[in-house]
Amino acid sequence: MAEYAFRFQDQMCLWQPPRPVVQKLAALSALRQRLLRVRQQTLRRPGSATY
Repeated sequence: MAEYAFRFQDQMCLWQPPRPVVQKLAALSALRQRLLRVRQQTLRRPGSATY
């Protein structure tokens, strides 16, 4: 592993945590996916209201 690190040391960069705005977008995207899934399940039920 040390040999690999030495060989590619010119391409290395320090890890930086994701910016808060990127984390927020990821959370909002996950929430949207969950809401869409629930909506689809609700619309498939017999007698459910259509939007």
